[in-house]
Amino acid sequence: MPAANPIAANAGVKVGDEVVAIDGHKIFGSDDIIDYLGEHKDSKVTLNLMRDKKPLDLSMTTNENGKVGMALIGKPPVIYKKMSGNFFDTCGQSFKWLAKMTKMMVDGLGQMFQGIASGGKGGAPGAPKVGLQDLHGVLAVIKIGADIAQQDWSQLFMFTIMISMDLALVNLVPWPALDGGHLAFMTFEAVRGRPMGERAQGEIVKWGFAGLMVLMVFIMFNDITAMMSGKLDSKKQQVEEKDSKNGKPAPASAVQAPLR
Repeated sequence: MPAANPIAANAGVKVGDEVVAIDGHKIFGSDDIIDYLGEHKDSKVTLNLMRDKKPLDLSMTTNENGKVGMALIGKPPVIYKKMSGNFFDTCGQSFKWLAKMTKMMVDGLGQMFQGIASGGKGGAPGAPKVGLQDLHGVLAVIKIGADIAQQDWSQLFMFTIMISMDLALVNLVPWPALDGGHLAFMTFEAVRGRPMGERAQGEIVKWGFAGLMVLMVFIMFNDITAMMSGKLDSKKQQVEEKDSKNGKPAPASAVQAPLR
């Protein structure tokens, strides 16, 4: 099945190519690629690649969203940079990083809800195809976290941060029994000018909590199914990636996953 956004594929990008720079700007990780392309929407860019240990430059034009339909597979090396400046400079850089990560999490959650609403068909062109079967919870977090801990402890810290941010954002969803639900009640009462009836509020919270329990059972089922099928097995994914580099057919996720 052809990719929804074939810009990179049409330009000659292949599975296994390593992006070392874009327009001569050195790349240290996937975030750098996403940020650079996102800042150059509808613009011609040149990817400086390494293929079979040989340099290769491929030019292409990004779409209106700053994407080229290229999957980012593999883990870039972890690079630590010493922060310079005074206390306020450090706080400013930290806030900038937090805002960037929060935006990425919000965009990811938005794509997830959009994909679920479309029945797993995906939202905008090039967006990942996400369905209800892709909702995961505690068991998946433990499994993925354990795999990351065995491979690289430094990545486990980042994974923990991402999970904490994700939980914070999900908790703000205006659903009864969540903090976002309480905020919604408070906002409604402030606009209405008087408190909601206790009985009505109790019924809303009761059914909201019941719905939350059903969702948790469904997510637990997804976790168990994914673990039994090997969907959450990072080693299996690495083998599939290695096979694709050796000329074997690449898995659909390696070909169709968009650059986000």
